[in-house]
Amino acid sequence: MFSSSITKKIGILTAAVCFSPALFASDGHNNHAALFVGVTNSSHGDDATLGGEYERRLPFMHGMFGVGGFGEMIFADHKAYLAGAGLIIHPWKDLKANLSFGVERTEGHTESLMRVGVAYDFHYQKMSISPTYNYDTVDGHSTNVIGVALGMGF
Repeated sequence: MFSSSITKKIGILTAAVCFSPALFASDGHNNHAALFVGVTNSSHGDDATLGGEYERRLPFMHGMFGVGGFGEMIFADHKAYLAGAGLIIHPWKDLKANLSFGVERTEGHTESLMRVGVAYDFHYQKMSISPTYNYDTVDGHSTNVIGVALGMGF
């Protein structure tokens, strides 16, 4: 699946974040923007992935729901560009799950994309660190995307 070197580095970073939750508290902001750094695993191997994401918490049910969007670039042999939007649910504390739909553009052709993901936001003042996992399907093919989002609430 993922190369052992990349998996080890992401695991160490995630463990460091997860074992320091006392440093983090919910930020209480309705808007959140983040930069994403990670790895996309497909049948072709592991490729570096960079992106950005935005969420707007909706003003009902104590902010349990949000809407948002994302954009990513996968540094494969042929660069791929992803963009999408969807619904984000916060079922417990800073755990969030998303269901998004969008497009992937590679080598001049565009395909439909569906993304299902999960992340946990650790907050320090306005800043956040979020270990993230997404499962994407494009044209019958699936990819796993794992990484860390570094964000800010406003």
